[in-house]
Amino acid sequence: MTASTTTLQLGADAREPPFGYRLILTFGAIVVWTTLVNLPFFHLEESDDAFYTLVAHFWTQGLPPYVSAFDVKAPGFFAILALAQVCFGPSLATLKFVSIFFASVASCSIFAIGRRYSFAAAIVCAVLYPALSEMCGDVAYEALNAFVLLAESWARESGQVDKWIFCLTTARLAEDQEIR
Repeated sequence: MTASTTTLQLGADAREPPFGYRLILTFGAIVVWTTLVNLPFFHLEESDDAFYTLVAHFWTQGLPPYVSAFDVKAPGFFAILALAQVCFGPSLATLKFVSIFFASVASCSIFAIGRRYSFAAAIVCAVLYPALSEMCGDVAYEALNAFVLLAESWARESGQVDKWIFCLTTARLAEDQEIR
């Protein structure tokens, strides 16, 4: 290896952005894309949006869960929304921001899972997810989808897929049963 070859290799490595920088840029781009996809629907109220907002507001007022209002959804989503309402106030906009955030997290997780197989397919899936979740999804399931996809991504990155596949399958089946 000559001195000029070493200099070229060091120069190429020096231009490569660190992984954290790429991750932040990817997440930022996905948040912007998800926001743009959801912007036309931001002020539209879906069938359960007011109920979700009201239940979370009850929780912030100290009323016990599932006493003042009941839903078959697990308490995690209402806890997340209640925390967001403490920070940003009880409104439909808070619910939409929570949905956009978790759709972005899910989309990033899809990208992280897919890039191991095909970078182009990972981009297509990450770009399509926000639109498809807006068309076919429910705000309450964005957080569940994000957590399941984060767990899947972590399991694949850590090589623990076999251990986690049962947990992930169970979580998805529970979600499917809740929808029915």
